[in-house]
Amino acid sequence: MLRIFLVTTGILIALGFTPIPFFPDNLGHGAGWLYWPIGAISAIALAPLTLAIIGMVLPKPLNKFVASGFAIVAAIIGGGLTFLYATRTGAGSLLATVHGLSLTLAISASILMLAIQNRSKPFKTAPVILLLVPLAVALWSLISGVALVWQANRLADNRAFCVATHDQSTPVRTFAQLRGLSLYTTTAGWYFHGLLIVETDTGKKFYNWSPRRMRFQKIKNPERFIASPLRVCKPQTSFWGRLSLF
Repeated sequence: MLRIFLVTTGILIALGFTPIPFFPDNLGHGAGWLYWPIGAISAIALAPLTLAIIGMVLPKPLNKFVASGFAIVAAIIGGGLTFLYATRTGAGSLLATVHGLSLTLAISASILMLAIQNRSKPFKTAPVILLLVPLAVALWSLISGVALVWQANRLADNRAFCVATHDQSTPVRTFAQLRGLSLYTTTAGWYFHGLLIVETDTGKKFYNWSPRRMRFQKIKNPERFIASPLRVCKPQTSFWGRLSLF
């Protein structure tokens, strides 16, 4: 049962956390050398699943001191990177912090699980409890995407609409981008998390996605914002049909 729990948790964390696309296409001219490092960072979300599989094939559990050392190093590195990243994300700093720390917790707990049979009962329970935190965040991320689709359909009411990432001023291209840990702004300034634009008889209506409330909120006077949301995407009658899964 424990192995099933670890693999299932690893799969859900991978589905909820892994950035899509793996290799961003907006790095700019001359920055192609960054693709593979960024791809490696993106793959970190696969670490809990990878560690769960490694734990299944290890001939014997990892030494508890070695596992604890690796877990502490992972926690320090993950916490430091999360802090540096969150300081530049503006309105998305809270989500960036939750994103980074929960993934760090998942990796550290997964490392500790490699030595699970070499620990006393309290230590066997602790890593499992720690994994419940990133598991809950991953489930929220996936459920948030479903809620966004439902909310967009309700507000559009069979009219043309589109959903876009404001900080990149581009429409979403995949359903994976609608997840809670994907559709939040990572740019400082007057940027919204995610935008819904609906074409109505009286003109376009603009909505901002609230990750905390998991619903769209109407934007009043969108023309007043320095980072304008007016032309980030063009409403279409079959918007969902143009998206791929990943």
